[in-house]
Amino acid sequence: MSLEGLNIGRYHLLQLLGSGGMGEVYLGNDVPVNRQVAIKVIRAEVAPYPDIESTKEAARLFQREVKAIAGLDHPNILPLYDYGEELVQGVNTTYMVMPYRAEGTLTAWLQKRANIGLLSPADVAHIVSQAASALQYAHEHNIVHQDIKPSNFLIRGNDENPQQPYLQLSDFGVAKISSATSSVSQSIRGTPAYMAPEQWSGNAVPATDQYALAVMAYELLTGHLPFQGGLGQMMYQHMHTKPQPPSTYSSHIPAELDEVLLLALEKEPEKRFLTVAAFAKGFQQAIQTMESATLNPVSPNRLNTYEQTIASTPYHQMQGGEQGSLAPLYHQEQQPIYAPPPPMYEFARGSNAAQPAYAPHVATRKPSRLPIGLTMGMVVLALLIIVGGGFYFARANSGNGGNTPTPVVALTQPASTGTPTSTATSVPTATPTTGSTNPYTSTGTLVLNDPLANNSQSHVWLEGKNSLGASCYFSNGAYYSAQPNAGYFHSCMGQATNFANFVLEVQITLISGDYEGIVFRVNPANPNQYYYFSIDQKGNYVLRRSMDTNFNDTVVIDQGTSPTILLGQNQTNVVAVVANFGNIDLYVNHQKIASVSDNILSHGQIGFFVGNDGTNAVAMFSYAKVWQL
Repeated sequence: MSLEGLNIGRYHLLQLLGSGGMGEVYLGNDVPVNRQVAIKVIRAEVAPYPDIESTKEAARLFQREVKAIAGLDHPNILPLYDYGEELVQGVNTTYMVMPYRAEGTLTAWLQKRANIGLLSPADVAHIVSQAASALQYAHEHNIVHQDIKPSNFLIRGNDENPQQPYLQLSDFGVAKISSATSSVSQSIRGTPAYMAPEQWSGNAVPATDQYALAVMAYELLTGHLPFQGGLGQMMYQHMHTKPQPPSTYSSHIPAELDEVLLLALEKEPEKRFLTVAAFAKGFQQAIQTMESATLNPVSPNRLNTYEQTIASTPYHQMQGGEQGSLAPLYHQEQQPIYAPPPPMYEFARGSNAAQPAYAPHVATRKPSRLPIGLTMGMVVLALLIIVGGGFYFARANSGNGGNTPTPVVALTQPASTGTPTSTATSVPTATPTTGSTNPYTSTGTLVLNDPLANNSQSHVWLEGKNSLGASCYFSNGAYYSAQPNAGYFHSCMGQATNFANFVLEVQITLISGDYEGIVFRVNPANPNQYYYFSIDQKGNYVLRRSMDTNFNDTVVIDQGTSPTILLGQNQTNVVAVVANFGNIDLYVNHQKIASVSDNILSHGQIGFFVGNDGTNAVAMFSYAKVWQL
């Protein structure tokens, strides 16, 4: 029976807007303030043979939704105004009150503009950016939505650009809420067309929402879902069938966008982007590649054209201040364009005072994600990464461990002098591999060939500066890591990289500092698990494995001294690692310096780092190559 015309609490129910298995939604009037609202109700109907289990389940899901929304405060998530229970016509009625969006859902908005044709890739990127921002924020609050699709986004009109609506995520009724005390629900819920493989078995994780958003983006770009058919067919395809590249349906979709979407649609969640925010950034950069190639047709190859014509993207444009300062990835008075990825940690051996490595991007919001572990002699400095600035670990400090960090200096100058120093413009002694042939094992396929001139390729190298001044950034056709604080190293990751058996080579020029190197097989599910290969200014090398946030707990797999390491400031070394199952070979300047066996970590991301014991550190990275074995 409809409740139209009745009152519930302070609200007068005007019109039934919709109904479903979870209840009914009414247009209502908030009488005291005279504003229209949307009211969702669940009623325990009186029936001769009531379905007690169904009623309990509906009530449980309704309360789950209230709990999920109540803890969220984000401009792209529909907020909760009110919640209550009341007897209406003798029936116990539970209700929640939310803003009324007269424009309806994204599905309805798409139907209204169907005669115009498909959205442009740039318009889809605008939608993906907003959706990813909402989801990243939910994930940071331990909530996986589990039902991402166009009909679960409500629209607020954009008068300035009607083709780019403002979205708000709704319907958290099947959301999975994780906490230290809650049990894990294995219930299978969601919409089959958008469900990731792990969701079919009731094992939703944050990457599950990323998969669904990629399905939605695929649909918006092409007008086709990647998988169609009956329920059984759809389940099989999601689990076993690789989707067609989106460009199959439209020649206007660039190959770079194919790569981004197919990565987000990987069957195993650990093979997708590390975060949904990273997926959105990769999507945006692929669009910029397309636009640049259209405006600057220098080469038939779109990717090379983009590298030749775009020195930087809006994600790392300079905006005022000192040369080398990085523009923030958010509007000064609004939410970030995309929210930060999960926090990683910074360690300061011997320090007794914790300082936040990043200030929250919204001053009133406190981080509430991973626990911070403390051990003797080490304090974990929790990160809230604004733009994804890598992760930060301390090394034993033979200098002034625990002292106040030194001031940030110009990132292309060593801190020990007040005069600028060249960034190694002379011909390097060690040269990177040319061509596609793997000189280390003579096998494998070249899958990453990035000069690191800018962030135009789909690997999504992290950029940004934390509050202590450590940075990852592109400048003058190279990729830099800078760590101004004694006793730390600063790592800059490729967010969209994930390799198991491979050869990695990179050219590193140490401008200032004490040591540099690479990290590899960084666990996407736990970025505190990784291998670390460094060389230093004394000719030493070390290979470590970390399995926890505590650097004291890392295992030294091998260490020693090698004459092949070229020493001195502004000196260049070509550093490489061959990781083939449990066999790990280390190379410097094309000479093998160690061969070890360790099979604890099997795959993951790659990245580069610089560190110091007592002086500010800056390293320049270029010509990264990966051959997949």
